Amino acid sequence: MEYTLNDVDVSDKTFITFLFQNKFMLGMLRICRDCGHEMNLIHSSHFDDGFEFRCHRASCKRRESIRVGSIFEGHKLTLKEMFRVMIHFVSGSKVHSTALALDLNRNTVSDLFQLFRERYAQIMESSPVEFTGEIFEADELRINRVKDPATGHILHHVWVFGMAERDSSQAFLKRVDRTDGATLVGLIKQYAPPGSIIMTDEKNSYHVLDHEDSLYAHYAVSHSAQDYQHMEIGPQDQHLNVHINTIEGLNREVRHRLSNKSVRTLDRLDIELGEMMYRKSGRGLFDPFKIEF
Repeated sequence: MEYTLNDVDVSDKTFITFLFQNKFMLGMLRICRDCGHEMNLIHSSHFDDGFEFRCHRASCKRRESIRVGSIFEGHKLTLKEMFRVMIHFVSGSKVHSTALALDLNRNTVSDLFQLFRERYAQIMESSPVEFTGEIFEADELRINRVKDPATGHILHHVWVFGMAERDSSQAFLKRVDRTDGATLVGLIKQYAPPGSIIMTDEKNSYHVLDHEDSLYAHYAVSHSAQDYQHMEIGPQDQHLNVHINTIEGLNREVRHRLSNKSVRTLDRLDIELGEMMYRKSGRGLFDPFKIEF
């Protein structure tokens, strides 16, 4: 992992320098928002972090927390406590075990995990996955009894469509209103490069992929016939291991993440899907928590 708890177990000054150097904080050069003059980083008893930025202009002397503009802004935990929680989140730890390990309130840890998940989801929303591979697995997942926060109603079920790229760990997961051919194949066309090999189950919605004018080579397993995996010859005479085990594994993870009915809402579902896509994207797991210069 890029950063570990060893990076935290140092003096406060060394740790704060580490945060600046690794872009978790705004730069050491900071301009006063009141007068436009340069601000200096100095020791402080005014802020709990022990440091502050102070405008050096005698007629201004504006004070500013070193947390301004960072993911740490507005939180009561110490910088070290928050960073330790961040490390546990990135490593895939659970809220309960993190709270126990760090001797922190469970609700506090849960709120921070939610903040970190939202950052991951925001990145995937603004910078979606781009597939470049050749073989993809596609499948749909039904989740029962999901609350719509906008209305307060419990939806009987919602659908999630997913694609997994065999050549990498990347995945695409999206909540959809329908599972008809136009919706599912439309998403395949949007994300899978033309000429790709698409593996699905026997659902009728995917049959359009079998048409002669299709941009894809389609192979399917038939779960109703107890066919979960088989070999076929591909379009370039290659041996293909036909299955959708990868995307089904992701579906199981989605179900597990929403196994607690109290958090099974549309908003939480979307954020969980965003986090899962980000973790599969190969991007830096700490990057969403850094300052964009």
